[in-house]
Amino acid sequence: MQKPVFCQPDGLLLMETRLLTATANVVIIDPNPLSAEGLRKHLEMDRCIKIVAEARNLAIKLEDLTEFGAGGELIMFVNASLLHSNLALSNPRGTLEGLARKIVVYEIEPEHTAIVQAAQIGADGYISKNAVVEEYLAAVQAAKVGATFFSKPLSEHLLDQLPPQKCKIDNYNLTNRELEILTLLAHGLCNKAIANRFDLSVRTVEAHRLNIRRKTASNTVADLVRIARSLDLPDMGEAAPSIVSERQNLELVRS
Repeated sequence: MQKPVFCQPDGLLLMETRLLTATANVVIIDPNPLSAEGLRKHLEMDRCIKIVAEARNLAIKLEDLTEFGAGGELIMFVNASLLHSNLALSNPRGTLEGLARKIVVYEIEPEHTAIVQAAQIGADGYISKNAVVEEYLAAVQAAKVGATFFSKPLSEHLLDQLPPQKCKIDNYNLTNRELEILTLLAHGLCNKAIANRFDLSVRTVEAHRLNIRRKTASNTVADLVRIARSLDLPDMGEAAPSIVSERQNLELVRS
């Protein structure tokens, strides 16, 4: 079953209370003592979080933790700067193998390589630089219920990297010119205005318009607006009036 993904702390409000109130044993792995101390203060704001150990690098071993009484499930908080170490780069997935059930990487730069490096060690939580306290606490809660947490800047970066969705456009099989004309029709431009925009004859625009109507099964300008929005077509500039007259609706039906 796929794990749920939370991109903001509010997404945890409806999770099972029993899991959220269980104590989370946390190990902080950070090369900077001051940074580790700041993280400790953040996490200890939640009475259900217990800091059981700290380490300065990824060479931590299971026996290093048992002496602190760190039994049961552990949540490792790893500073993203350690992901550049030779240990992490040579064996990313085995770096913390056998030590933690959950891994949260923090202070991640919002760029692709940094996020991939966190994923390579099996991270369950991704916290960006300059994150607020609530994000750290939410990452722990997400880990406790088996979810994945992303800070908002990181989730937005990932969404920006997604390729444009073309499946809906392909369903209508519209040409590039038809998509351009559909956009302007949806903005309320008449045939003559569109013809002037693209240096075409009015008759050519009418032909394109008829093809659009047939391919999309649209009968009114309202239909065109709905279809254009569903395809997330770009703004062509020269915003047209948002209110379309009944005469334009009739013109589309007759064309």
